Amino acid sequence: MSVSDSINRMSALILAKFPGAGIHRYQEPAAASPGDFTVLFKQETRKAVNRDHTLVDREYVIQGFGRDAEQAVQAMEALSKFLMNEYPAAPPEAGPSQFRIDTMTLTAPEKLDNGVFRCPGTIQIQSRETVAGPMFEKVRHVEVRTNNL
Repeated sequence: MSVSDSINRMSALILAKFPGAGIHRYQEPAAASPGDFTVLFKQETRKAVNRDHTLVDREYVIQGFGRDAEQAVQAMEALSKFLMNEYPAAPPEAGPSQFRIDTMTLTAPEKLDNGVFRCPGTIQIQSRETVAGPMFEKVRHVEVRTNNL
């Protein structure tokens, strides 16, 4: 699953929990309103697990905005519980639109210049990707010969 697909899927999940919320992707708006959320890409780490798979660790920052610190924290706490406890784990046959969140860490809220409070949360997603290997031509005809002694 690409970074763009993950951000779009997380945005859809936020809207499932908070219908009508303003969602900002990839960068924080100049002036966010209470009830808005941002979904930001933070970093990606790839590790070679074996010659067939690569382990991909991605981190995203989701920020919830509120008119006061309590509203911002409550929104992020509700989202955290939804993503970690209520959102069902993806079965293997679900396809690339599903993902599983390993951890979600919330940080203390902070007041912005426009008086709105922002509460960030960091989400870590881990997945495996198949390494492309060489293509071999299939054996189409096999003949067996035996000698009796």
